[in-house]
Amino acid sequence: MLLSRKSFVVAIAAFFAAGFIGLASPLIHSQSLPSATLESSFAQISTQEPIENKGKLLEQLNLSEPQKQQISSIRQKYRGQIEQLQEQTLQAQKELFDMMAGTQSIDAIRSKRKETASLREELGNLRFESMLEMREVLTSQQRAQVAQRLQQRREDWRSRFGDRFNKHWF
Repeated sequence: MLLSRKSFVVAIAAFFAAGFIGLASPLIHSQSLPSATLESSFAQISTQEPIENKGKLLEQLNLSEPQKQQISSIRQKYRGQIEQLQEQTLQAQKELFDMMAGTQSIDAIRSKRKETASLREELGNLRFESMLEMREVLTSQQRAQVAQRLQQRREDWRSRFGDRFNKHWF
């Protein structure tokens, strides 16, 4: 029983992560920095579109009006923080790429790399917290539906792109 509960929690976490990756796929080619594509795409999706435009996944869950309002409220709560961290992360990554092409010292480049990694981690943690809050709004049936659909999206993603977007350059 404990194993299946852990598996379910992991599946839900994977569901949210994979779902947002699946939703982000149209935006991936529009980003100029490969290491930021998935994260920045997720941030754009999670903060800019109203709930009605989030894709078919939420529509298929048949969310009640209170659920829609709660999810919208959660997104609004995190929007400013996510946008700010996303901008900081993209700026730091741009600076890192510029440094790689420039004459900066190796120590300075390493320091910038650590900064970008820290910002990415902070951004990921913030998104994870928002996903956990959204998760609490869903019923167990809806969570199971999400897990199933995200597993399918993950498999579709892998068949289309493989590991190409899962690697960071720096």
